Amino acid sequence: MEITDPSILRDLLRSDGPVLVEIGSAYCPPCWLLEDVMKELEEEFRGRVEFYRVDVGIDPELMRRFAVQSIPRVLLIRGGRVVGEFEGYYPRDAVRLWLVRCLSSAERG
Repeated sequence: MEITDPSILRDLLRSDGPVLVEIGSAYCPPCWLLEDVMKELEEEFRGRVEFYRVDVGIDPELMRRFAVQSIPRVLLIRGGRVVGEFEGYYPRDAVRLWLVRCLSSAERG
């Protein structure tokens, strides 16, 4: 789901469940490729992880908070805390493995 309202994003970041935030731009070719990967994974992880896309320009303060220096950038957030992150494009299998590992680690505490 595309988020265009910064207040919605702030509320999501407080969620107890895992929230994956993909930060990118309509002018970023690697972001386009990663968006396709995320759409596939969103189907696979439905009910376990909430997936959101955010334009890098939506809220400069939030981008600073999460140290966004290049895009695409992906954050896995649980309870307001980043439990996993990466920058750049990676193929589906690599992103899936990263997500499984982050979820497993976050569930253990």
